[in-house]
Amino acid sequence: VMDCLSKWGFERYRPETLSLAEQVTLFSGAEAIVAPHGSGLMNQIFADDAVVIELLGKKQTVTSPATEYYYAELLGHEYGCVPGNAVGPDLRADVEGLEILLKKLLGDS
Repeated sequence: VMDCLSKWGFERYRPETLSLAEQVTLFSGAEAIVAPHGSGLMNQIFADDAVVIELLGKKQTVTSPATEYYYAELLGHEYGCVPGNAVGPDLRADVEGLEILLKKLLGDS
């Protein structure tokens, strides 16, 4: 996933390692957020007019969007999701699907 995202200028962050002030600063400047389903995506509340792409695991499905979708709607963010599967502690996302969604929501890289 990071090989794909780095071509689009994304950097990797772990919000749980940042202070609240650092999270607010980071997400308030975000134009796009790509993250696995989870509480870290709630930081989208600090972003202005962002694109939010949620990487879904086995328990979530594209047809039953998670809470993050509803927050994106309320905040006026564009939202997309990519299906994946949990493999141990890791998430295996559909990288081709992610690339297609990035092009759709962000334009050509």
